[in-house]
Parts: sequence; structure tokens; C-alpha cells
Amino acid sequence: MKEKLQEYALVAEIIGGIGIITSLIFVGFQLEQNTLSTELNTYENFRQDYVELQSNIITNPQFASILSKSYTGQDLTSEEIVQLDAYAFSLFTLGDSSYKKYSRSVISEDELLDALSLIRYMMTRSHFIYEAWGRIGTPALMDPGYIDYLNNYLSYVKNK
Repeated sequence: MKEKLQEYALVAEIIGGIGIITSLIFVGFQLEQNTLSTELNTYENFRQDYVELQSNIITNPQFASILSKSYTGQDLTSEEIVQLDAYAFSLFTLGDSSYKKYSRSVISEDELLDALSLIRYMMTRSHFIYEAWGRIGTPALMDPGYIDYLNNYLSYVKNK
């Protein structure tokens, strides 16, 4: 009788162990799904910020004028420089954010390159934006991997 009880206890332990393992697998799967959902929401928020940044140029004639002056190399007032510097910082920060998402496999390299294409465009159109990268593109402000990636991307595009 005692041996029978020991067999039942052993079977119960095995069943309990299988239940625990199954529960842990399920919890791991749920965590992965929640992490992916959070990352996708974060990326969507990034896209909204990106669109908002560009719509500010479209809807704000004063800023559009400042940007136009920077394209043609006209002198900027100190207030205009502050505005353009803030825009450049926002632009490069969005690129940094895109790079972080790319490095975590939340977005593809094509999506990263889409985000960086605006930076490349702005840097080729405005010498001020180009020079701002020298001030902003530092490890104290941006991910070192992003700095290297953007610099390599810009060199590749320039030499293409």
C-alpha cells in the first residue's frame, strides 16, 4: 500500500512539474507578445512625432521661411538660429530613436533608412543642419551606434 502511495505521489509530482513548465512557457509567450505590442506602440508614437515635426514646417510660415533661408545660406537672426537648432536636434533625436528601434529589431533596416533619408535630405539642403550634426552628434547626446551608422550612411550616400 505504501508503495502504491509513493507511485501516486511520484505521478502527481510529474503532473505538477508539467503544469508548472506549461505555465512558464505560457507566461513567457505572453511577455513576448506584450513586449512586441509595447515596441510597436512606441514605434507608432515615434511616427506620429515625425509627422508632427514635419507638419510644423508645413503649417508654420515663419519656420518655413527660416528653413528656406538656411537652404540659401542667408544670414539668420539669433532667434532663428535657436529655432533651427531645436529643429535639428529634434530631427537627429528622431533618427536616434529609429536607430534604437532598429537595433532591437522593432523596425527593419529599410524603415530605418526611410527615417534617415529625411536627415540626409535636410543635411544636403541646409549647411546649418549639416553643421548642427557636428554639435549634436556626440555620445553625450546620441547613441554611439547611431552616430557611427549615420556617419557611415552619409558617407555611403555621398560617395554613391
